[in-house]
Amino acid sequence: MVKDFVWRIFFRSSIDDVFAALTTDGGRAQFWAEKTLGSDEAIEFHFPNGETHIAPILEKIRPTHFAIRYFDAVTSFKLKKDSDGTVLTLTVADAP
Repeated sequence: MVKDFVWRIFFRSSIDDVFAALTTDGGRAQFWAEKTLGSDEAIEFHFPNGETHIAPILEKIRPTHFAIRYFDAVTSFKLKKDSDGTVLTLTVADAP
């Protein structure tokens, strides 16, 4: 069964800082994976258990939208500037 999941998260950080955390190797290493190697086309994730995964980048529009195919699901990050920070809407579509 295919499912979509949506989360909305607020950060007390600027939209540029949140976008950088999602789209740079240094940013992703702080919260997502032990190490990533990113290019304009894909991100190679390295996890602590030794597993790796290559996620194609589907869309990158600075600073409001970033989407990848993460494992078997389209994972989309939409960012919106808020008076006190940034609202991030994370959508995982077509999740197995």
